[in-house]
Amino acid sequence: MRQLKTLLDRTILAVLITFWLTSGLYGQEPLQIVTDPWPPYSFGENEDNPGMDAEIILAVFKQLNIPLTFTFYPWKRCLSMVEKQIADAILDASLTPERKAFLHFPDEPVSEDITVFFIKKDRNIPYTSLKDLELLTAGAILGYSYCDEIDQALFVKNAERVSSLKQNFRKLLAGRIDLIVEAVAVGYYTAKQMGISDQIKIIPNAYYCRGGNYLAFSRKPGHE
Repeated sequence: MRQLKTLLDRTILAVLITFWLTSGLYGQEPLQIVTDPWPPYSFGENEDNPGMDAEIILAVFKQLNIPLTFTFYPWKRCLSMVEKQIADAILDASLTPERKAFLHFPDEPVSEDITVFFIKKDRNIPYTSLKDLELLTAGAILGYSYCDEIDQALFVKNAERVSSLKQNFRKLLAGRIDLIVEAVAVGYYTAKQMGISDQIKIIPNAYYCRGGNYLAFSRKPGHE
């Protein structure tokens, strides 16, 4: 709880400074923030429990007296909406060179996580480096980018991509894919929701993409 409060205070301070310096957003229509359901960071259409990151953003903008709306779409569509400047911002975006071309990223993320590889609990996959996974079939989410090291790996480039993590877990348990690329907290939370926590595990010592989940703004005029 103390760590969450510290992160919230830092986030509020950073946003306050930004909006004091660029006050063009005051008095305008509510900011439209898009994201996909990504529990425990964002839960979707759940006003009582919006998720950790969504709750932080709601608190920040409430203190700033800036209205906003959250709308949930598949991730690939969310990226398209901010790139085309249909939406104002996207929540829980990782920072990549490609995305910096059409998004403003703040200095600090809303939260942090690491990317891991989920496999069936009864399976052992020898692992010393990413090359050990090259011949395996991976599952990933449409539109997701992880970090350069993972994104350039052959098994991620050739991953079977679907619109939801639950689909990937069902494919994993059915033996249709060998592993799932996902943030550790998101993977374990979804597995618990599905009642399959005792059927999955992560590949030991394979931890990548330690980094931030950002609230990134489209490059509309005034969003700097």
